[in-house]
Amino acid sequence: MDINRTKYILRSLLLQGFWNSRKMQNIGLLFIMYPYLFKMYSTTPKFLRRAIQRNLETFNTNPVMVSFCLGSLMHQEQVLSNVRNNINIFYQQEKEWLIIRSSVAFTVASLGDRLFWSTLRPLSLVVAFSVLYLGQIYFLNDTMEVYHEVPTVILALVLAFISYNVPVFITRYKGFSLSYSGTEENFFGLTKLNWNKIITILKTMGQVFTLFLFIYGMYFHFAGSTIDVNIITKISILAAFIMLSVFIKKWDVPNIYLYLGSVLVFTVVALFS
Repeated sequence: MDINRTKYILRSLLLQGFWNSRKMQNIGLLFIMYPYLFKMYSTTPKFLRRAIQRNLETFNTNPVMVSFCLGSLMHQEQVLSNVRNNINIFYQQEKEWLIIRSSVAFTVASLGDRLFWSTLRPLSLVVAFSVLYLGQIYFLNDTMEVYHEVPTVILALVLAFISYNVPVFITRYKGFSLSYSGTEENFFGLTKLNWNKIITILKTMGQVFTLFLFIYGMYFHFAGSTIDVNIITKISILAAFIMLSVFIKKWDVPNIYLYLGSVLVFTVVALFS
């Protein structure tokens, strides 16, 4: 069956719009899938109602990578449609559909959260701040000329938008194609991509940008200053918290404790320096 991929990807943008506390994204999933289900079962209302009920079961996954779920579910709906005349095989395939739905949604949720929430979002932020720093825009600088800095601010916002949303839409389109043409052997296209390598590369890019921000910020803050006890103290405290953040991550200690501790320490230093 020919599928208008763009149509379903655009509908998937509304997945979260139907979120509910009971079954989470189930209504959003049905909203995306309904045109396909209607086209598949329009001549058999009984099977259409059953397909609607299937898609209204609890569903929750990463909204960006939901296209991997859509392609695999549409593929399995086609399998169900082909065996609907044999009710025993149909029930067996329906159980398999539910297992695939659950496992793909769970895997996609884990990958999507790591890739987009934990990696790509922070990367787009540091890209924006890097552009602002290169344009010599410092929001704590009282002498900043607003109108003169507008083009650089707009450029930073545009680059942050592009660096996040271009990979998002590529993932949506690519995910739909890979999952629809995929099989259980390649987990409906998910194993065709080296996700760990992609995430590692993006994290490395984020670390490089962050290091640039740190070095450039230190240079701007201390340029022209004489090295005294206060400067050495500030650098030592900052370095200590950077090292501590590494160990806290390994010890699985919530970051909020590091944040509260840093606020307390820097407040005390500011009061007595």
